[in-house]
Amino acid sequence: MSEDENPSHPSLWGALAPSSQGTEPVSALSNPDCQMEVIRNLLGSGLHQESLERSLGLPVDALSHAQLRSGLDSHSQEHFLRLLWILSWANELFEGDLVAAIRWAESPAKALNGRLPVNMTVSADDTERVRCVIARIEHGIPQ
Repeated sequence: MSEDENPSHPSLWGALAPSSQGTEPVSALSNPDCQMEVIRNLLGSGLHQESLERSLGLPVDALSHAQLRSGLDSHSQEHFLRLLWILSWANELFEGDLVAAIRWAESPAKALNGRLPVNMTVSADDTERVRCVIARIEHGIPQ
């Protein structure tokens, strides 16, 4: 997965960042306003705040405070992009049902040794493992 690639199923990016339509997600997500819009929309779609904070490598309750006014640091931005990849793939798996995709991503996956897909944002390898699990599900390969 390279930074040039888009983590955006068209309906997912439209739902999460309606004010950034026509802008590449990687570029748009460097803007703190876009980051906050996507965060608000993820939370509004059912993603739990604790899951999002853990995924982004943020301290507990960081999203409840004004700590993010200046935007995410580069470390958290990388995690954010990986999280959006995971949710994009899950959204495709659930045929555009973001709520179902989030519910799946916040559930322990046997194929990931009980880890939550939403928490697999630490490294590109972890995120790739989630992509492989989703591909296996899409092809009916038992987990």
